[in-house]
Amino acid sequence: MHQSILTYGEFVTYIRENVEAVLNEDREAEVVLTEVEKNNGVMSEIMTIRQERENFAPVFYMRDIYEQYLRGISPDDLAEQMVSICRQQEADGLSVNGAWFEHFENVREHIILKAVNYERNSRQLTDCPFIKALDLAVTFRVLVEEEQSRIGTVLVSNEMMKWWHVSETDLYKTAAANMQRLWKDVLEPIQDMVHEMAEGPMAEAYDAFLEERPETGTMPLYVLTNEIRLNGASVLFYTDCLKRFASDIGRDFFVLPSSIHEVLLLPVMDDMSAWDLRQIVGTMNHQVVSDEEVLSDHVYRYLHKCNKLIIAA
Repeated sequence: MHQSILTYGEFVTYIRENVEAVLNEDREAEVVLTEVEKNNGVMSEIMTIRQERENFAPVFYMRDIYEQYLRGISPDDLAEQMVSICRQQEADGLSVNGAWFEHFENVREHIILKAVNYERNSRQLTDCPFIKALDLAVTFRVLVEEEQSRIGTVLVSNEMMKWWHVSETDLYKTAAANMQRLWKDVLEPIQDMVHEMAEGPMAEAYDAFLEERPETGTMPLYVLTNEIRLNGASVLFYTDCLKRFASDIGRDFFVLPSSIHEVLLLPVMDDMSAWDLRQIVGTMNHQVVSDEEVLSDHVYRYLHKCNKLIIAA
């Protein structure tokens, strides 16, 4: 039992030694620590666990797991969860390996979208296909794992595109159709979402933000995301999703890109300023949203009459 708080380095060492020891009871396991670039250029340490005779190696983001430890989950319980995930993937018999990715027919139904900030991800975008939209880049990923609120994906690279002989446009159409089949769009008043979050850190941060800007609490804000609430900002590119909302309210609306996981919709009123809303988005990005999850500092406007999304400020 640990009486004092482990530093991040001590925690990673403890997890690595325990996971490796338990898995080696079944068969030889290799645990490797590397640093990777995540969304918006954020660097993160990952732990990759590959067992003998297994093609697929589970990947764990150690900073995220360390945050769970700081919130009160014991290192032993976290190590046990990681071992359980490894064994479950073994039981599922996943047959995903390098050769599987070489054939488009294998991956066609697993291609999904992810909307990211174009400028913040400019370095990573040089190595992968994407569609430029507003100040965003619509990237493509292969879904290789889905379990409750957790998914595992592989970024589609330029090399994969050479294997597949498909265009970015074809990839976009395929991915958009898959996303709408897998995870339907969800639209709800922001008050409902905050109620669902209960006492979580996001709810606390939102309450603190409302104290600074009480006028925000009276706005008719709606949250738009997907069923699993992961990379939910991608619903902006679902067919007719925004058009339906505009038809329901009978007017233009602003889109506030609150994070990569969701956006906020706000019907346009006479006294609203897009530039004031941009200040709100910027404040939320700075105070509430993590660097990795920021989508954009801009505010968009959906034009009801011409069914078009533009940058308003």
